[in-house]
Amino acid sequence: MSCHGHPLNLENPRSLSEKVLWLKRHVDLEPLSIFTDKFAVRDYVREQIGSDYLIPLIGIYDHVNEIDLDALPDSFMIKTTHR
Repeated sequence: MSCHGHPLNLENPRSLSEKVLWLKRHVDLEPLSIFTDKFAVRDYVREQIGSDYLIPLIGIYDHVNEIDLDALPDSFMIKTTHR
């Protein structure tokens, strides 16, 4: 079955979709999972190139009810991470 207009070619992958599927079948991706977590990857970046390249964190919260909106600066961004 094809959802891209042509059959999958996992023997000689050429499209991005084929290459991603090939990787999923042939490579242990578990060691790379740290790069998918915005918070966890910070330790890796700090160790590799230093904390100068990290955006400062205002806070880390486990639940939205923990956030004191009045204590936040006038301009900020909230991002989720799912651990």
